[in-house]
Amino acid sequence: MNCDNNTGSEVKLADSSANKLVMIILAIILPPLSVFLQRGVGTELVISIVLSIFFYVPGILYALWITLK
Repeated sequence: MNCDNNTGSEVKLADSSANKLVMIILAIILPPLSVFLQRGVGTELVISIVLSIFFYVPGILYALWITLK
């Protein structure tokens, strides 16, 4: 007998929100890594690396924008 009251969609929603929270924390600590995990190697990653090297706060904002988009 199954006593689990959670449906599959509720579990997926919890996993999705936990994943989003981890990506936001990662975007604050290591912005280029967060962008890489979201978009892979490309223009967005290069922009994130340049912003993070020269201006750390805009790098964080850009990574958060990519993550929350």
